[in-house]
Amino acid sequence: MIHAEMVHSGTVLGRVLAHAGEVWRDQGSITVLAHVTEGEQVWVRNIDNDDLGLSGSLYSLFSGCLLMATLIYL
Repeated sequence: MIHAEMVHSGTVLGRVLAHAGEVWRDQGSITVLAHVTEGEQVWVRNIDNDDLGLSGSLYSLFSGCLLMATLIYL
C-alpha cells in the first residue's frame, strides 16, 4: 500500500492511495495544477508506509511539466 501527498511549499495539494492484495492491484492517481514561482518546491511525500519500495511493472509513474514560463525584464 502507498499513501502519498502532493505538496507545494509545505501546503498539501492532494492525496493519493493505492493498495495491492495477493490477487488484485488497486491503482490511485492524482492530477494537480499549481502556480509555482522561482525558489518554491513541489514534491511527493510518503505518508504512512515504512516499506519504501514501489513497484508496478512499469505502471508506476510520476511526472511534471512547465505549462508557461514568465520572463521578467529588469
